[in-house]
Amino acid sequence: LGIDALTGLASRRAFAVELDRAVSRAALLEQPLALAVIDIDHFKIINDTHGHPAGDRVLAEVGQQLRRLAAPPLLPARQGGEEFVLLMPDCDLASAGALAERLCRGLREAPLSLPITVSIGVAAWRIGESAHELYAHADGALYAAKRGGRDRVVMAG
Repeated sequence: LGIDALTGLASRRAFAVELDRAVSRAALLEQPLALAVIDIDHFKIINDTHGHPAGDRVLAEVGQQLRRLAAPPLLPARQGGEEFVLLMPDCDLASAGALAERLCRGLREAPLSLPITVSIGVAAWRIGESAHELYAHADGALYAAKRGGRDRVVMAG
């Protein structure tokens, strides 16, 4: 697996490979699969106020917390910038939503160098759906979470 140097999580490219695999496996075995897209709220303010080294430290700490809060078979990864993703094999929408709520709360309460909140969009894979479509649904839910006031989880309908 490719590893993101800053966070120690799976890299964007490695995650894309795993997401494709997970969708194929879910289709073959008729198992549930869910995906969360996680974005640190107002991250630009952290960089602008405290500087990029502080922002990098927060990203590394979030990576550490995601590894702690989302143990295997869950797969957290850094998508880029302040955006992370979490692949949730064998999770339906309800259990994925509960997990995302725990992540949202866990990151808010974590002893990071600077306090943060996250917005999370969650989607469950539907039969016949591509990895790209699953991602698009989770990403759409993320934007709904941001529009809804941030520091929250929104489930794709």
